[in-house]
Amino acid sequence: MSENVTVLRDETLGGIEREYREVKRKAAVGERIKWRGVDAVYEVVREPKRSYDDCLRIIVSAFGDLIGTSAHLDRGDLAYTDAYVVLEPTDIVRIDGKRLRMVERMANVGECIIITQDLFGEKLTGVVRTVTENDGNGSVYTGDMWSDGSKFNPYPDQYHVLEPVESDFKTWDKVKRELTSIPTEDIALIEWRADLERKADALAAQVDGLTDTVARLTTAMQRMNIQLRVAREDIVLIEEGVSEDIAELRTKITELKLGSTSLAAESVRKEPLTRDASREAIIERAKRDIEALKCTHYPTEARYYVARNLTWQPECDAEFIVNRDKRTVVCLLRKRSYSGGGDVQSRGIAKCAPDDVFNSHIGRAIALRRALGLAVPDEYINAPAPESVRVGDIVEWTAQRSIKGRVINVDNFVTVDVYGHKWEYRPHALRVIDDSREEVAE
Repeated sequence: MSENVTVLRDETLGGIEREYREVKRKAAVGERIKWRGVDAVYEVVREPKRSYDDCLRIIVSAFGDLIGTSAHLDRGDLAYTDAYVVLEPTDIVRIDGKRLRMVERMANVGECIIITQDLFGEKLTGVVRTVTENDGNGSVYTGDMWSDGSKFNPYPDQYHVLEPVESDFKTWDKVKRELTSIPTEDIALIEWRADLERKADALAAQVDGLTDTVARLTTAMQRMNIQLRVAREDIVLIEEGVSEDIAELRTKITELKLGSTSLAAESVRKEPLTRDASREAIIERAKRDIEALKCTHYPTEARYYVARNLTWQPECDAEFIVNRDKRTVVCLLRKRSYSGGGDVQSRGIAKCAPDDVFNSHIGRAIALRRALGLAVPDEYINAPAPESVRVGDIVEWTAQRSIKGRVINVDNFVTVDVYGHKWEYRPHALRVIDDSREEVAE
């Protein structure tokens, strides 16, 4: 144990040995103190009549005879706080050389208890008994009988349960006895210890080797990072030298792709397109346009390039922000960064007119072209409004334009989900305001 302990007989428990904790503080009247350096115990009688900051008036008590015969103080002497320690009682007692803890609880059958008070005029304080019965209400039986023949059954407030102290302390004398009891000529023990020391040395050598390996790997990784950074800087310098030529070629390739698509569509067109078919064709072209405007130096990764009058064209990722309430699409071209979150190099915005039909795909194509500094085709700006209502469209009731919802079914009547309620309208009573249909599976 880390704290100093004094063992005294506790008269309140019938003279059973009890452990007292030695505490350095000023004692109170009625407490026991132990003179430092002398195995003698005293009891504090009263405070001195005159004021003293660090002393008490004491008398020698009989407790000193329990641990020594030295009588260092006389009755009525003053004791200074730096000359003694206060003995505070613990809940640990010693019976037959065993350390037991007193616990206030209901005892179980087979456990030992200590009686803490005299009962019915008989001196039973400090009596230790083993519980043989338990009535479940706290009253226990020990097999003893009263003089009138009734069973001896103390209640929980009349006894403490004795529990063994799990981690017993060892005095220095006991430790020395245990150490000297080990035979030094025990060859097996000596060899076992030597083997453990050899294994410990081998493990230490392995740890040192692993430490050196980690250090070498760290150095190699630092060199590779430097080489990679230099290679990236070389790539940037090469791109800066040919950036204008590359931008011009990309623009021509994009125009050729879009032109060939339009010619192919016109070659197979035999009849004039309806407004719905014409709008669908423009939407499909806008989707293809977004992909066609990507250019790349690498075979597996497409990137956008800012086609503006800069000294070089940075590689960018396109970020689209669609706001259906404001009927706008914003395109942010962020510089490609290996660590992510590159700076915005350019931006473009597409805003739908109040009486026009919003479509996020057309809006993306317009915003991307404006961010890239490219011309916007007239068909994107003047796309015809749809004639019919389709599932997934956002519509408004022409009689009251504040009522809006998504079309979930089209039959003789059009079923519209308006804030979770299904309403039915005739087709001519509705106006399409958003035909993006991105939430509807193709």
